[in-house]
Amino acid sequence: MERLVGKNILIIIPKDYYMERELDPVVESMKSEGANVLVASNKLKEAVGMKGGRTTPDVLIVDAIEGITGDS
Repeated sequence: MERLVGKNILIIIPKDYYMERELDPVVESMKSEGANVLVASNKLKEAVGMKGGRTTPDVLIVDAIEGITGDS
C-alpha cells in the first residue's frame, strides 16, 4: 500500500555526524510508500554520518524554505 503517494517530505540533516540509523530507514520507508523525499542540509557537500555512512543532500535548507514559503 502506498499511503504517501503525492506527498513531499523534507528531512533536514547536519552537514556532519548525522545518525544513519535514523535517516536511512526513514527515507527508505517513506519512498517505499510513494513519497517524494528530499534531504536538506546547510551545505551541498557530502555529509558524513556518525558510523561513517555518507549521503549527499538534495537541496540547501535555505532553498527548501523558500520553496515552502514562496519567499525569494
